[in-house]
Amino acid sequence: TRGPAVDGAFRTDGRGVFAVGNVLHAAEPARAVAREGTLAAEAVRRYLSDGDWPSASVRLRVTAPLAWIAPNRLTPDDPTGAFTLRTTEFVARPTLVITQDGRILHRTRPRSPAVPNRPFRVAGEWTGRVDTEGGAVRIALG
Repeated sequence: TRGPAVDGAFRTDGRGVFAVGNVLHAAEPARAVAREGTLAAEAVRRYLSDGDWPSASVRLRVTAPLAWIAPNRLTPDDPTGAFTLRTTEFVARPTLVITQDGRILHRTRPRSPAVPNRPFRVAGEWTGRVDTEGGAVRIALG
């Protein structure tokens, strides 16, 4: 996105700063934005009670025709929820490939086509295979 980079708990890289909703990705439906706010509220409560903040993260980078992914950072204690993606081109039978440093972490074929200006999601079960000391995670659509 063109907004701030956040992890799965909607934490930015600024200590104590959270971001959700249309700040991250414009023009999302109200229900999606409200869901993010609800999820972020627990992380805010945790931060206010213990002051804990991740010191390291791994960036998630998309390649064309993908436009963005949110959340777009991973931290070691991230919840393994879903990631929202957008594409700039119609892809009838998309295959999503997630790699890090040349190693395939996940490959999936969404049931629906990838359509511009419509979000699609990928589950986060692959995040446990990310090397937190490695390079950026790359997400490609074919």
